[in-house]
Amino acid sequence: MNVYEIINPSDQCTCEAESLGVAAFSAILVCPRYGVKCEETKEEFFEFFGAVDAFTAKFRAPEKFLADNKAAIIACLESFCYESAFERAAYNRALELIDDPTKKQTYRDEWEDKRRTSMSKICKAAWAYAKGLKKKKAG
Repeated sequence: MNVYEIINPSDQCTCEAESLGVAAFSAILVCPRYGVKCEETKEEFFEFFGAVDAFTAKFRAPEKFLADNKAAIIACLESFCYESAFERAAYNRALELIDDPTKKQTYRDEWEDKRRTSMSKICKAAWAYAKGLKKKKAG
């Protein structure tokens, strides 16, 4: 699993994904003007205009990509976090220590609220998309 910086004009944000395609799809789903850059490999995907067309050219049609990678995309969306790649390890460790799902979500919500410096709610949007995809997956 690699850590990806979410390229956006406001807050420092990262996610974890198994591939550049999964990270890019997830970022574009939250906002078509967002991109991603892998902290480990330095590979990136960013198209301010025409992101969906660029994604299709590099990977494949978004509908097909989603169908083939839904579980990985949900996991990526759930991993969105306001933090640098360096600080992300501490965040992940704290989450691992919380067993109760309600307490874990409360911690995530408080972290998001304290770290967000803009009106954009990137993480909450990503988590909402993950929740919606889970419901669609179940139904």
